[in-house]
Amino acid sequence: AEAFGALTQAVVLGEPGQGKTTTLLKMASNLMPAAAADANAPLPLFARLGVWTEAEESLARILSRQLDIGASAFDALIDQGKLVLLLDGLNEIPTEQRERKATEIRKLLDSHPSVRILVSCRLLDYRDPLSFDRDILTIQPLDAGRILKFLTAYLTHSAPSKIEDAPDRAELGHARAHDLFWKIAGGPEVKAVFETW
Repeated sequence: AEAFGALTQAVVLGEPGQGKTTTLLKMASNLMPAAAADANAPLPLFARLGVWTEAEESLARILSRQLDIGASAFDALIDQGKLVLLLDGLNEIPTEQRERKATEIRKLLDSHPSVRILVSCRLLDYRDPLSFDRDILTIQPLDAGRILKFLTAYLTHSAPSKIEDAPDRAELGHARAHDLFWKIAGGPEVKAVFETW
């Protein structure tokens, strides 16, 4: 989200299951409160490109259908810069339709350079015809240190609410995180080897 905030249009790449869809949904979640509070703020639109299976259906039509508004209203919103488009699953477009549909997405990007657009795609599928001349954000897998940091932050925050004392809450979250981390990493045997080394 922080990286995309510095860009207008970009492609999010990653391996299957690495969080491309989650990243786009988080972007929509981050942008929605501003859109709800301010009629001039752009409205985030999360759209799954994998449902764009009819060969002759236009991109504007599939996007307006997912937003549940008419194509003319969609065109007006995008022309006014009132949308942030979060297009998920470029690689899910049917293979035989990719060239034509990628050209249509490319035209959308080129004709609206000031509209914030983020497109996700599997790393290995991001090649012609599914490639655009845009900035690329690549999702990296979490290393062990980041997994432990995430678990600690998450479990500290979600420690039982009856524990009101912050130090006890932090201590419990830290203990729970380390316990879960070592279960994921392979159990007490792996932990023992790690501590020896």
